Amino acid sequence: MLMSKLEVLVDFGPKPDEVVLNKTLAELKSQEGVKDAVYKEGAILVETALPSTQVLEMVSKTSGKRAVLQGFGETQSAVAMISSQSCCKIKRQVLGVIRFQQTEEGALVADGSIDGLPAGMHGVHVHTAGDLSQVWDIIGRSVAVTERKDDLGRGCSPSSKIDGDSGTPIACGIIARSAGVFQNPKRICACDGVVVWDERDRPLAGKGRREEKQEKQERRCCQNHSNNANVNPCCKV
Repeated sequence: MLMSKLEVLVDFGPKPDEVVLNKTLAELKSQEGVKDAVYKEGAILVETALPSTQVLEMVSKTSGKRAVLQGFGETQSAVAMISSQSCCKIKRQVLGVIRFQQTEEGALVADGSIDGLPAGMHGVHVHTAGDLSQVWDIIGRSVAVTERKDDLGRGCSPSSKIDGDSGTPIACGIIARSAGVFQNPKRICACDGVVVWDERDRPLAGKGRREEKQEKQERRCCQNHSNNANVNPCCKV
């Protein structure tokens, strides 16, 4: 089994409850597909072959706390935010994330979760050929989710050898560099003040990203300092 290391943040507060923490670690270690789980530097480090969504659900259910994935893999990681908003003619909204990690065995692990897809199987394609055994070589490429499953080139259709006869893309994204485990210490987004626990409940950008109260405070702050050479940091957001 190919193993990945996950850095899971849990909303324990200033100090975790030892009973709850130990219960969560024990539950993780008891699962088939989990090699190890330890509490380190304010996060739970899990070495596992399980999907990250399954690990997060397990941690949240056992601890009763919110959990988020903060780091994936070690030094060679990448990520793509998937959306149907700007690339594809589809009525429903498709949103998700796919993470890539270079393993010690040489294989590339892709781990993701996508919401809004029509029922059934779908293909996932990295566009522009490259050596996928080197994760840094896929930075800047695009990834697309297609309308049908990929036949892996084994079908009779002329397009089978091209795209697995998986149809047109219904969501896509650009692959970017990603933080590995313990490479991203931030708990609050510097650009808008949203804490990691609230990320899942907010849009990625635009209206609704920040709370209305917070936006009003920043507008008032900037107005009060508009003629001041020493601009308040909030006006630089």
